[in-house]
Amino acid sequence: YFRILLKNTPKEKLSDAAFDITGHFTNGLYLVTSAEEKKELAKLFLLAGHKAKDSTSYDLAVIYLSNALKLNADFGWSGDYAMTFDIYITLGESEFLDNDNDKALYYFGELLKYAKTDLEKLKIYYVQSSLYLKLSKTKECLVIGRKAMRLFNIHFPEKPWLIKLKAYWVMGKYFLNFSKNMKRAQELLQQEACKDEQVIEINKFLVDMSTAAYQENQELMLLVVFKNVDQFLEHGVTDSSGWCFSSFAFVTLSVLGLSKKGFSLWDLTAQLSPRTKSESTKVKVDYLLDAMSTHWRRPVDENTDRILETIKKCNLNGFPHYSGYATTNYISKKIASGIPIQTVLDLSTDKVEFLKKVKHISGLDFTVPKLQVLKALSGQTPQFGDWEDESNVMQKLYERITEHGNQSTLGHYYCSKLTMLFYFGKYRDVIDVSNEGRVYFPFLVGQWVVVEWEFFNSIAIAAQYPKFTANEKKTHIKTFKKSLKQMKKWAEDCPENFDSYYFLMLAELSAIEGKFEETLTLFKDSIKAASKSGFRHIEAIANQRAAMFLLQRGYDKMAESFLKTAWDLFQDWGAHAVCKDLQIKYPLLLSIDK
Repeated sequence: YFRILLKNTPKEKLSDAAFDITGHFTNGLYLVTSAEEKKELAKLFLLAGHKAKDSTSYDLAVIYLSNALKLNADFGWSGDYAMTFDIYITLGESEFLDNDNDKALYYFGELLKYAKTDLEKLKIYYVQSSLYLKLSKTKECLVIGRKAMRLFNIHFPEKPWLIKLKAYWVMGKYFLNFSKNMKRAQELLQQEACKDEQVIEINKFLVDMSTAAYQENQELMLLVVFKNVDQFLEHGVTDSSGWCFSSFAFVTLSVLGLSKKGFSLWDLTAQLSPRTKSESTKVKVDYLLDAMSTHWRRPVDENTDRILETIKKCNLNGFPHYSGYATTNYISKKIASGIPIQTVLDLSTDKVEFLKKVKHISGLDFTVPKLQVLKALSGQTPQFGDWEDESNVMQKLYERITEHGNQSTLGHYYCSKLTMLFYFGKYRDVIDVSNEGRVYFPFLVGQWVVVEWEFFNSIAIAAQYPKFTANEKKTHIKTFKKSLKQMKKWAEDCPENFDSYYFLMLAELSAIEGKFEETLTLFKDSIKAASKSGFRHIEAIANQRAAMFLLQRGYDKMAESFLKTAWDLFQDWGAHAVCKDLQIKYPLLLSIDK
């Protein structure tokens, strides 16, 4: 019957019927003896394997592809090289994604053994590297990447000091070059499309290498990015060109702090994006534009709908790691825009459930700390003022990310932790956590979370300042002023997003310097700016800090007014545990029936 079904199914309908036909053939494969029938069925099982893998059903993909491999055994590498190559590379990828690394490495080893050209080896290494990146195993991704690039005489230094030296030399050279070339940006946009398959594949690989390097060694990232820029200038536009310019823009704006040139490079990236044909690369460029660019010059909540589209595309195209990155970016910007906590949690549910469904633990490692902070602030964790749940999710997460050593994930963890501590007034702990995690701060540069880190650490320093020793005051005021300088720069580029933060930090400095009238005016400026932008959490913090300033100077009645406003704003935001904390600490000022 199923032979008749296979025979009578038109070729154009085979894709739709692949699961039905192969499902019934699975238990009777031993009955298939004809070489012609084996080959036809092997193709069908391969097709079903591709479909299962693309729908993230990796266990089913392994079953289909393993059957394809058995059916193809009579032909093998010498009989049908192209199909054998396809079976092995797809099966290796599926085994990896189904958490059987040993089998995956075996299949990749077989592929490399029989690969006929360096280009084929490059493609095999690319699949391996991409899989490591999906699991946030960025060190392993870079090891594979270096090995692949050596096939084409592209070498990146190994020693950290040499990476740093070369990176800044190359950056200086390219920055000078593009300072001139930006004047003819339209000429760059009109570059011919590259048609050399080898160059195209190398550039695609460099995209993943730069992503991994961002999370491990940013000087190495610079070298990878500028190698991609090199390829663009020499060979023309590829799908990777938008990515390499987005990375160049990120360095110029967020590392060097050169707004005008950085924004020009981001504009160039956006103009190159339509020339990107590969959906996978386009999704990555869209992610970078959303996560590293827009908030530095546009209202923080303006592009959240586009981030949702990026998340959907990541999910549809099998990029769960980018879905994890984009979901974290989405949550960060929804929090920053001041919408109620419960709304953020509700909006995040389906995205987090998807990451759980596809067992993308590394994506969850980025998103879970943010969500646990919100749960702690709103009183949805078992212990008041703590982000841990009944299953010790945060302890397990910390142990896992420490073992993996992904520096960007660790940076997100520390930023989330100091944020939670700040809201519960544990300012000394905020400073300690900031100092402990500071080594991971560079691996967050360009993202919104750096704003949170700089801001919460600075306000914690100001709150703790009277309790510092003389030496501590010298150290911490230097840190505070450095963060203030950075916040000023951001506020100049985008006052809608950063004025409220900047004015509050200015108020705290003014308070430290003993300027009463100026301090009160700056607190009010911060409150007004936060209210205008809809940042109710920042408006609440500004009111709370104004109340503390007045309370410490004996103005209890004025302090009470600011503190009650802070309480109302926190309550409106949904930070019920923070409200409870304030009532415990200031019962006389908040002795009203709420």
